[in-house]
Amino acid sequence: MVSPQFSGHPAGKLSVVTGKTTLCSVVTSTGVGSCSILSRQATLLAAGTYLVTATYSGNPYFGSSTSAATFFTVSKAATKTGLTLSAKSVIHGHEQTLKFTVTLSPQFAGVPTGIVSVVAGKTKLCLISFTPTPTGKAPARRARRSWQSAPIQSPPTSAEGPTSHPRPRAL
Repeated sequence: MVSPQFSGHPAGKLSVVTGKTTLCSVVTSTGVGSCSILSRQATLLAAGTYLVTATYSGNPYFGSSTSAATFFTVSKAATKTGLTLSAKSVIHGHEQTLKFTVTLSPQFAGVPTGIVSVVAGKTKLCLISFTPTPTGKAPARRARRSWQSAPIQSPPTSAEGPTSHPRPRAL
């Protein structure tokens, strides 16, 4: 809300900004207006706390003004991780034929990025990296990556039994 010093209704543009980023704007003829964060701006706001102000651009009769700053927080959105295997079982020595497919789905919009670990118990089988698209185009809502497993070597044995435990390795 924009309040005039004397009388009248300030008309003009009201904008809500954080830093140099305009989150939303509205044109008012009564000095009051509300707006929602623009969808293209919402995906630019990483999880964190932001200092926000409202600015009034002014008009020929009323000067511009800026509100007191206030904070708001963007929380991390939830994700769902899906895992599918190319086979339920493989023959020993042919583990490299196993393919893991991981699908990440965001709660609302955007594409989750980062590293997903595929594990069996305490053994890390592989890491799958989810990275943003280099084209600058909006990526699909769901991210999907696959990884082909490497052969797992048989442990060396002696008369007393196995001497070491093999670890899977990436190709």
